[in-house]
Amino acid sequence: MPERPEVRRFADALNQAVGGKPIVSLLARTKTAKAWEKEHPSVLLNRRIERVRSHGKHLVGLIDSFLDPFGGFIS
Repeated sequence: MPERPEVRRFADALNQAVGGKPIVSLLARTKTAKAWEKEHPSVLLNRRIERVRSHGKHLVGLIDSFLDPFGGFIS
């Protein structure tokens, strides 16, 4: 399991590669994510990835504003 410095370096590298660019395709891997993608087939396409950052051992991708699956507005 990678530790925080490695996760941070990976997040920085991902941010350099995809930060500021639009999402052109999406592949869901978990059952819940696949179900959400099926119900909302193109809601994330062409949205811009604002940045990728680390939070502990997690990678967080910040995407420009869109409606979340629960009907609220995420900015």
